[in-house]
Amino acid sequence: MNVEQLDREGVAELFAMHGEAGLSPEDALRETGGNPYLLTRLLERGVRADGPFELATVLAREVEQLDPEARALLDVIAIAG
Repeated sequence: MNVEQLDREGVAELFAMHGEAGLSPEDALRETGGNPYLLTRLLERGVRADGPFELATVLAREVEQLDPEARALLDVIAIAG
């Protein structure tokens, strides 16, 4: 699945749909590289990240929040490939 990165206009549109963000669209674009998933997560957090906003960091935090059964299933899926 190939997801296109958002440009300045796309980021501005996403911000307009979301409302108050706590950071500027330019800062969000710089921190996420225009990745729509990362932009959405950043907007949901509503605050500026402490340093680069990396996909691996976002995913690791989300995996940590899974309940034990979901985490076990994810581990099996990851191993199975």
